[in-house]
Amino acid sequence: MDFKVVWWRYNFEDKRLDFSATGKRGRSPFSIVTWVSCLKPPTSDDEVNLIARLKVIGILGDI
Repeated sequence: MDFKVVWWRYNFEDKRLDFSATGKRGRSPFSIVTWVSCLKPPTSDDEVNLIARLKVIGILGDI
């Protein structure tokens, strides 16, 4: 599976993780910029990748 978080930041005021990701869904490439609510900032890039992947799957379906 091709999936990569391009950039991310934690918005302390709104308690949310803003991010941009790219990848492929089947043979179709995608690029998405979105956010997800998080009560605390992520502690690692791996955690960001997991959160972002789950959010994108929720939006696009299986990636």
